[in-house]
Amino acid sequence: MIKLIIHKISIYNIFNYLFSGIIFVVLIKYLDDINLYLNLSILYFNIINLFILYFIGLTISRVGSLIIEPFYRKYIIKFADYSDFIKVEKIDKKLNILSEQNNVYRTFTSLFLILIVFHFIRKCDLNICTFLKIFYKEILIIFLFILYAISYYKQTKYITDRIKYKLEHSDEL
Repeated sequence: MIKLIIHKISIYNIFNYLFSGIIFVVLIKYLDDINLYLNLSILYFNIINLFILYFIGLTISRVGSLIIEPFYRKYIIKFADYSDFIKVEKIDKKLNILSEQNNVYRTFTSLFLILIVFHFIRKCDLNICTFLKIFYKEILIIFLFILYAISYYKQTKYITDRIKYKLEHSDEL
């Protein structure tokens, strides 16, 4: 069963979600002794652990998409227009691979940012940190709700923009 699921997941998703989820769980245990109650022994890689690790990695990726990417767009690098990306991807087959690699780097940037935040909160004695430590479950649920609601909006906009572009620039329809 696990082999079938792994076979169905793309290499991109394995590296961007599953691998980053594993790295996060291992590093947070090593750096801050936070145990996420996952047994990462090779003998115990069951389906539930894989889904949890995948979800952790997916969440890390969403943080990258909604926080890291806009920050880079605004302050660090000028991104190409999406319409230009669509035009060039037809000509340059390597562009999608480069874009996927770029997203993996963004996910790992997000992973390390989250580790820094967790580490800071664990070591911090300020009132805000005490509040975060007490209400972390509630804050986590609210954060995940907002994160995935915004992700849904962003993905729907991406799909809509792509459809609009294809309809405006396609002689085949």
